Amino acid sequence: MPYTIFRATFFMESLPRYVQGTRASIIGSQPLPYHWVAATDYAHMVAGAYANPAAANQTLYVHGPRKYTVEEALKHYCVIVYPRARVSHLPFWAATLIAKLGGQKDLEFVANVAGNAFSVSNQYWYKRSYSAYG
Repeated sequence: MPYTIFRATFFMESLPRYVQGTRASIIGSQPLPYHWVAATDYAHMVAGAYANPAAANQTLYVHGPRKYTVEEALKHYCVIVYPRARVSHLPFWAATLIAKLGGQKDLEFVANVAGNAFSVSNQYWYKRSYSAYG
């Protein structure tokens, strides 16, 4: 059975989740740049790949045209959508502590996932080369 695996980088549509009121919080330092991609662009790439027999039995890396750190992307987003929002960093340990003390399971989950993803990305993702397909 033919398959196509799509591995996408960060989606721009995740940026609103970082903002609460006038504060845009980044958990951890997140220094690595990502090629942010829009979900509609990703959908077009997926549709185009399925229409192209050359995409069968391939793993395709999908990313946007420019690299931004989470902070850079969030600052650009806030200037346009939330001009009064201030971007700040919350260390992983502090996010986990706040989550445990406040019984905030969602924040604890995000802090753990973000911390683990950061560790994995250092070891794996940036050692790979990305290629857009579409």
